[in-house]
Amino acid sequence: MSDIEIFLTSTDQIRGAIGLEEADIPDYIITSRNLALEMEIQLAEILPGYDSVSVEATENQMKLWCMYWGALQMVTTGRLAIMQSGSANQDDMKRFDINWDQLVASLKGKLEEIEDILDPSSGSGITIMSSAVPDYDPITDS
Repeated sequence: MSDIEIFLTSTDQIRGAIGLEEADIPDYIITSRNLALEMEIQLAEILPGYDSVSVEATENQMKLWCMYWGALQMVTTGRLAIMQSGSANQDDMKRFDINWDQLVASLKGKLEEIEDILDPSSGSGITIMSSAVPDYDPITDS
């Protein structure tokens, strides 16, 4: 198997976000999780009406969100399925040590960035312009 579509992303893209190959985490492990349904539900919560033409977010941003969300799910709940070591007769392979906490934090950070773009009303993004009311008046010195 290779590169199976999962909602707006694919198994190769999910593996790529983690830095893995198909030998490390086969397609059937990713597809057996029913990530497509979960992705659709989560995306609908962040961006109601995402499938309509009136949504201002681009399809590419939604694809990136799905890729990082799928990768985060595999890293947080599918860790045991990711191959750490293997052997074939006399050949042994051990994967480098993965800092799981750092990887999870990185994926969550990417998701938050994209969510801020998809839903600017979330309030967690950076405000470009705002109004201010000063506490001090230099003319009256009060």
